[in-house]
Amino acid sequence: MLVFAAAAAAESQGESNTSLNYSDARVFNNNGVDLVAKAKYQDAAKEFEKALAVDPDFHAARYNLALAHYNMGKVKEAIAEFQRLINSAYYFVNAHYNLGTIYLREGMVDKAIEQLKIVLELQPGHAEAHFNLGYVYFNRNQIDEAADEYKKGLEIKPDSAKGHLSLAFIYEKKGMYKEAIDEYQAVLKIEPDHQNARQAAGGLQAVAKIKESLAANPKDASAYAYLGHIYYARGMYSEAVDSYDKSLQIDPQDKTVKEAEMKAVAQLAAYVKN
Repeated sequence: MLVFAAAAAAESQGESNTSLNYSDARVFNNNGVDLVAKAKYQDAAKEFEKALAVDPDFHAARYNLALAHYNMGKVKEAIAEFQRLINSAYYFVNAHYNLGTIYLREGMVDKAIEQLKIVLELQPGHAEAHFNLGYVYFNRNQIDEAADEYKKGLEIKPDSAKGHLSLAFIYEKKGMYKEAIDEYQAVLKIEPDHQNARQAAGGLQAVAKIKESLAANPKDASAYAYLGHIYYARGMYSEAVDSYDKSLQIDPQDKTVKEAEMKAVAQLAAYVKN
């Protein structure tokens, strides 16, 4: 989340020419923050620029100017201001975090990772940086690394429904259904009305029961088909195709399962292509 900063006495690391000028810079910055609250980003940017004209080393104003640019869709300008800021104020954690977030949103993944790692170097207890790294690793199919980052984030912020939900999905992808159910239930403790978590937990409990049934009767074609339907509903198309295939090996004449497998194959192909 990108958050603007009101001025405080410690937020400018440079020195203005006079106390009056510095006071004026603070006023301009805070005027800009007020305009941001009204979504008047262009007018806000002008106020932040006024503040920087008085005090070029006013880090809060440059931070806010970068965010104003980003909210106006001026991505290059936002990145340039953040880079200028971290070059002069390396220890400004939120600048690194927001720059990393922008890189991530814009698809510049390697640069995002670099900034997020700097955040954690400066502030190891930054839960959102761990969550964002987990997201990056998951999308790179580095599943174990993703799980580690989400777990680290949850150690810091155990009441994050988003963190538990993401870790649950990772466990689900790894076939660790008991752990996934535990994470979905953790989400429900935080947000009792979270329908996705409730449905997922119910689906995984059903998967566990079906697998127990198949262990006792591995020739049950309908059980494999039902398992495929659950996987398909969860968006786990590779697992769905595998389950449908096992069902058809037992009962190759089942037209309904054949059609379901074709749909799952098509979804999997579209997912891989994207």
